[in-house]
Amino acid sequence: MADIGILTYHNNQNYGAVLQAYCLWKKLSDLGYDVEIIDYRQLTKEVTRTLSTSPQKFLKNIFNYKKCIEFFQELGALGNETIISNNHEKVIDSISKLNYDSIVVGSDVVWGIPPKGGIFKLNRPFPNAYFLDPKLNTFKISYAPSANLTDIEQIDTNTRNLLSEYISNFSTSQSILG
Repeated sequence: MADIGILTYHNNQNYGAVLQAYCLWKKLSDLGYDVEIIDYRQLTKEVTRTLSTSPQKFLKNIFNYKKCIEFFQELGALGNETIISNNHEKVIDSISKLNYDSIVVGSDVVWGIPPKGGIFKLNRPFPNAYFLDPKLNTFKISYAPSANLTDIEQIDTNTRNLLSEYISNFSTSQSILG
């Protein structure tokens, strides 16, 4: 089992997401850490990935997605266990069983929170694994997470309080990234 797990968007048809995942994995590996990318996928993202406006876009998405997964598998960068779920408790329990000393979240728009009733709510319900539940007993590191177009004014008070609790549970990153 690796010492460090990376929780990021690695299985995306977006080459920028794949590149940032690779660069973080490579840098930590070069620093001498035993590191792997956690193969976590949100179920609704897996479903919406297959929905497209045209058969050509659908085939392109599937082809690019498969190339991304094969790329990380060939490097030996991808963890052996695949976690596909929207159930927050199940995902956190599965990640906990992987027994990482540290988990790095990021980079990319991993902390985006969709507006209530928005179309992207299906893609990324809150809370989600990228916020690393405080019950998860590991050293938590955030590396350049983005919330992109999240409008904090549109988030209700209870969700803001929960968001604050989750984010304040992250450890400093300097001790591991040097």
